[in-house]
Amino acid sequence: MKQVILFTIGYEKKTIEKFFGELTSNKIRALIDIRANPVSRKPGFSKKKLQSNCESQGILYFHFPEAGIPSFYRKELKSTGSYDELFDWYSSNLKTIPGAIQQIIGLVYQYSRVVLTCFESDVNLCHRKPCGEFIEKKINSESFRLIHI
Repeated sequence: MKQVILFTIGYEKKTIEKFFGELTSNKIRALIDIRANPVSRKPGFSKKKLQSNCESQGILYFHFPEAGIPSFYRKELKSTGSYDELFDWYSSNLKTIPGAIQQIIGLVYQYSRVVLTCFESDVNLCHRKPCGEFIEKKINSESFRLIHI
């Protein structure tokens, strides 16, 4: 059975060049944007530009806004406890979007080296970690790895 890897990456402290350098060095074949609202003040990271950059690098781009967290939930985050509460809610919410999760799992198996992306550089402060872990539990296979870069 072939090895499949789901990576996660945040772009908060990266230039677009560094971001794509990391994707290239990890041989990423598809990027899954899990931002509810895929706009960014950082050059190159809003949806259309990110998709265009992916295409120019030979990386497929997919957007699953339903796997994101609406911004009004994030505005009140002030402590580790509030992040824990948010990510507990988010993990439960992932159960309500089984179609999107199955599509993401299908992409992971189809392309073998896929990355979930969002803004935060610290994976512990980003919903991509519980999303990746949720997918890892769903897949539950020795041929699957979850790597945060």
